[in-house]
Amino acid sequence: MDVERTLAAIAARGVRLPPQQGPAKPNRQHPLELPGGRRRTTTAARRGQNAFRRALVRQYGMICAVTGPNPAEALEAAHIRPFASTERHRVEEGLLLRADIHRLFDSGLLTFSSDLEVCIAPSLFGHPTYKALQGSRMHLPTGAVLDRDAVREHHSMTTSTW
Repeated sequence: MDVERTLAAIAARGVRLPPQQGPAKPNRQHPLELPGGRRRTTTAARRGQNAFRRALVRQYGMICAVTGPNPAEALEAAHIRPFASTERHRVEEGLLLRADIHRLFDSGLLTFSSDLEVCIAPSLFGHPTYKALQGSRMHLPTGAVLDRDAVREHHSMTTSTW
């Protein structure tokens, strides 16, 4: 085996290996505890997020729109149109999503087609758990009040970055 070629191939795929310790390098000790503490900040608190979540639970039950039934602790209220730009909590523009799915949704790595199928960014295809969601139908109750225009807008904006 050519060690240098193997290490170069691993590095090209973004895998970080621990530093190699040779005889010329000193033995460094890494701290076992990292600095902590607190700092003071001023933030704008969102009003109504808890009521928004409760309304979504009434609308959809304890069901993630992507993965199906989940425990309450794993579900988060997601805005299809970002709250930061609208500052409104509209149930028809909301979904219950499992926390990791919500993070992907807000990061532009997951969206929904106009046919309400899950669309995953190509960068996630190397992750079998998420790739398996590609093309699956959203878990929505009959008669859900989902704003289809908001879904189309999110899909268009999100997939344009892929």
